Amino acid sequence: MTLIIGLVCKNGVAIGADRLEILFRATSLKRPTRKIYEFNLGDERKLLVAIAGTRQDGERAVIRINPEGLRLPKDYSFNEYLGDVVEPTLSRFYSSLKEKRGREPNYSLILGAIDVDGDPKLAIVYPDGSYDLETRSVLGVAAPLAEMVLRDIRTEDLDLKIVRYLIGLIIAKVSLVHQEVDGLMYGMDIASIAEDRPGEVQWLGEEEFNRIIKLTGEVSFNIIAEMIKKKITEIEEK
Repeated sequence: MTLIIGLVCKNGVAIGADRLEILFRATSLKRPTRKIYEFNLGDERKLLVAIAGTRQDGERAVIRINPEGLRLPKDYSFNEYLGDVVEPTLSRFYSSLKEKRGREPNYSLILGAIDVDGDPKLAIVYPDGSYDLETRSVLGVAAPLAEMVLRDIRTEDLDLKIVRYLIGLIIAKVSLVHQEVDGLMYGMDIASIAEDRPGEVQWLGEEEFNRIIKLTGEVSFNIIAEMIKKKITEIEEK
């Protein structure tokens, strides 16, 4: 089980995930697991790929769409990669697994990169290879909780540094109330690519993680209750 959050901001793209993996849902067997990967795309630009769902299915899918073994042109765009590589490759994987095992693959992916034109891009990819370009993508059992927080925030206007903390704070807050998400005890990963450094991935470090933990205790959503109280008072006074 997991929570994965992908966001486009004004100067980059970031993806975060908790590390908790429940080995068998009917048991309490758990372990820390990496869910975000980085690859080179075309002209040494970096590509981020995050997996939600059944780990085995997701990893097999990622191996198939790994761009590093494809000798892609230097100016290969994010959209070309999705349309020429990801969609047809995963469509075949979907059909093959369904035919051989009698079931559909159980995974979804979030992909992020800085495109050849310098714009940050984010896509959610479904098991059959179809995809949607997004500015915000959330996957996992706790996705609705994260969506409630993010729906009113224009992350496209925020700086990459703030977006990294926002992702970490949401994962940490959800970890306090959802038993199948744990970015505190099992840790979390946050990876981002800045527009001006498309060939570099910044991963969450210990110092930044400790700041997120501190923010978790200091930042309260009680402000929402205060805003509701204020609005109700304004309505009643009219």
